[in-house]
Amino acid sequence: MGKRERVYLSVEEMPKYWYNALADLPFELDPPLNPQTKEIMKPEELEAIFSAPESSHAIAGAIKEAIEAKENKEEKVIVFTLSGHGLLDLTAYS
Repeated sequence: MGKRERVYLSVEEMPKYWYNALADLPFELDPPLNPQTKEIMKPEELEAIFSAPESSHAIAGAIKEAIEAKENKEEKVIVFTLSGHGLLDLTAYS
């Protein structure tokens, strides 16, 4: 197994509110590709991707690491966990 690295955010760096992390990026991301067709995904294919509030910390940490790696011209593999927002699953329990 490869080296494990943890990212710790100070209290000041922790997200205080739900926010769109993409708005804070200093560059535009490539559009997501469908893993089967390798074509750009249509909006309706993305409808089910809603991160849980707890995942925002992992997303923010991954973005921070990616920006730092880009600034230092480092090639890194960054892995984070994204869990879905259970609020949207409540109808499954009715």
